Amino acid sequence: MTLGVDLTGAADLCVLAVDLHVVEYDALARALSESDSGPRLLGVSAGPQAFAGLEPADLATVITPWASFEALQAARPGEWIHSGAVPVLILLSPGEEDAASSLLAYDHIDLIVRTGAHLPLLAACLRRALRRRQFGWEEIGRLVRHEINNPLTGVLGNAELILAGPNSLPVPVRNRLSVIINLAVRMRDVVRTLEERLRPPANTAPARSRSDSPSAPPLPH
Repeated sequence: MTLGVDLTGAADLCVLAVDLHVVEYDALARALSESDSGPRLLGVSAGPQAFAGLEPADLATVITPWASFEALQAARPGEWIHSGAVPVLILLSPGEEDAASSLLAYDHIDLIVRTGAHLPLLAACLRRALRRRQFGWEEIGRLVRHEINNPLTGVLGNAELILAGPNSLPVPVRNRLSVIINLAVRMRDVVRTLEERLRPPANTAPARSRSDSPSAPPLPH
């Protein structure tokens, strides 16, 4: 199974595997080895040192069993998991589903039950997390470009055409058109600046999150 994710420059990213079983770690390693430019796999134990030397932009995703999730939240900077800055994949033992069900409200968290046949699903969820890192801010930039900039260009172009027409328009109307054009030009410049800032650097791809949604319950502590 190939990752099917183009993370150019992602070699500086890492998949943080916390307290995983050997077979789970091996499955992730095989999946990541199929991508020459993919992130590296880093195995750690839950605790204050789990994130040692790492920044949010360094993490493609965090994969951890439910039993270690609380320890990760308490670790510094465990708030990355709570805030949704990094996608999280939580592995559940049978019987833990009810305790973790509230996490389904969060777009940045996926849950997998350890059934003994869950390894293909683990690789698929890894692909999903990597796509989030790849496309999160790029998608926002695309929306800004197409849903705001394109209609704005139409407004600006039509106002300029009307103003360039016959001088039969009253002076107050022409003045109003000039104001519309000036404001549209300013908005266009703001949109261009915003799109440039939303474009992720070569080695980072911030994730999107719904964790601050009013409908989402607080994460368990």
